[in-house]
Amino acid sequence: DKFRLMAPLPWVYLTLSAACWGATNPLIRRGSEGVGSVQRSSKLAQWLAQAWYLATRPSFVVLGEPRPRFQVFAGVALILFGVALTLASAPDPTNTTSIE
Repeated sequence: DKFRLMAPLPWVYLTLSAACWGATNPLIRRGSEGVGSVQRSSKLAQWLAQAWYLATRPSFVVLGEPRPRFQVFAGVALILFGVALTLASAPDPTNTTSIE
């Protein structure tokens, strides 16, 4: 079991993931220029304002996509909420007691 990490396939996936991350990093950096100028009084307001700034920037959003509408953000929030509920209600895999 400890030699499973030595298998080549996980390392290939890790290398491909790192290459994709590295290749997109300059694009993300260029698209996020100016986000430092967004200033708010609280940390939460700051985070939300920066997220809104990035989400509404045409250069940060996927090329060719129109500026996202409120419904898009509401849909993403509902999906994330659904995933959180699913994860929260998942049975504990470490619980070995039976339900008999």
